[in-house]
Amino acid sequence: MGHLAAEHNGAPVIRRYRAADLGALYDICVRTADGGADARGKYRSDDLMPDLFAGPYVFLEPDFAFVLDDGHRAVGYVIGTPDTVAFARAPLQVADPGAVVYLGRTL
Repeated sequence: MGHLAAEHNGAPVIRRYRAADLGALYDICVRTADGGADARGKYRSDDLMPDLFAGPYVFLEPDFAFVLDDGHRAVGYVIGTPDTVAFARAPLQVADPGAVVYLGRTL
């Protein structure tokens, strides 16, 4: 798959999430995590909100994660799960400080 935005005359396009989008997705999440406003610096770690509200979806349900690509990077995203009840019940386990296990997968 080529760079979709370039193939669409520079207009932003929606495409599937890729692992390389993680930094941009975390940035978007934290910049909108305070009721739509910027939450950077509000918590001990700027990764807190993305770790809670975006990361689990892209790690566990990557087939249901999409980004808006402006031709350079992800500038928006939509994420979801086909089974909210199972997703919400999934245990988060920290086996050791270097490995987080969620739904039986090491993240």
